[in-house]
Amino acid sequence: MQTLYFCGIRVDKLDFSEIYESMRQYAPQYGAKQVITLNPEIAYEARQSRLLKEAIDKAEFVIPDGIGIVLAAKRKGYDLERQPGIELAEYLLSVGGLSFFFYGAAPGVAEQAVSNLARKYDFKVVGTINGYVKEEEALKRIQESGADVLFVATGSPKQDLFIYRHKHVLGVKLALGIGGSFDVWAGLKERAPEWVRRLHLEWLWRAGLDLNRWKRLSRAAKFFLTCR
Repeated sequence: MQTLYFCGIRVDKLDFSEIYESMRQYAPQYGAKQVITLNPEIAYEARQSRLLKEAIDKAEFVIPDGIGIVLAAKRKGYDLERQPGIELAEYLLSVGGLSFFFYGAAPGVAEQAVSNLARKYDFKVVGTINGYVKEEEALKRIQESGADVLFVATGSPKQDLFIYRHKHVLGVKLALGIGGSFDVWAGLKERAPEWVRRLHLEWLWRAGLDLNRWKRLSRAAKFFLTCR
């Protein structure tokens, strides 16, 4: 793994297999390994939030989820490839031998996501809970589940800060925030077609489907324009 620092942020250059291998024999009592799926919006917010900046700096892995991060790195002379959190999650689901807890989204969404994913992957699910319950209840359920991997889909930076604050008591080996992935898996939202992703225009596709995302894109633009 190569760790890069530029424009006040940290990003790791690694393969998904390295994340998997790092947790295979890992004991959860040492605290969950946190993966942050970094995009320009999170990078910009980290400039305003000391706690979020700390979470990024202390995460075990920070992967470049947004094309804005990849382009900013290129501007600094670094070669990165975009690694969407949803693709890391599906990689972990596909390797076999791991158990998962799904926390987030609206009531019933995680369950539908699990049902649809089970048609593609052979994995063990040990718990689901929606993102509208109190954090204390979610934390208790996660701790009691015995999961290897925790997926949190409560939106960023909330999901990343939840993991960071509780990583030493979650009782899981690996925890990552994956935003709207549950909605995609449940069939409530559609991921951009592959040709759109190849052109690195998934951000525009998502903004076209959700006009509220334009506010978030303004933060992404501010990060990219100031990362010189």
